Amino acid sequence: MLRPLRWWALALAGFAFGYLDRHFDRAAELGRGYAGGAGGWLWASMVQPLVERFPQFAQVLPLPAAVASPACLVGSGEPWTAALGLSIRKALPFAGVGSTEKLNQIYACLYGIHGEAASRGDLPARFTPVIPDGVDYLGIAQLLLSLLLLFLFLLAVRSHFRIR
Repeated sequence: MLRPLRWWALALAGFAFGYLDRHFDRAAELGRGYAGGAGGWLWASMVQPLVERFPQFAQVLPLPAAVASPACLVGSGEPWTAALGLSIRKALPFAGVGSTEKLNQIYACLYGIHGEAASRGDLPARFTPVIPDGVDYLGIAQLLLSLLLLFLFLLAVRSHFRIR
């Protein structure tokens, strides 16, 4: 019964990584790139604490170069939390899960905004976020997969509580 939910949670994390990876690509396009992209940043965030706690792993694991923590392109916050929030919003096919203003802030954090205010760091009162085509297609794929997995979960609940 919990198998579809496990797959859904795994897909949620995978799509969040996809959104974050596109953030790193967009940051590189704007000249604010990070060495190694999303994979390098994730590897560095996992390996550095492990090597600090267990120095013997330093001989076995390839140590990444010091990777700066990524920052939002526009606005404040952490891109990895914005990517996770975007993944959660795209995974729940219910209307009204979140406001469009918050979704626009997430897109602005991850991918920037259009216009002359894009060079400044803070969000103006009215803005249009950049939504790359790949991110839009990824959101459609995530929605379809989420619908399938939620259907399988509800089917499992129905068969689990069936009285014979």
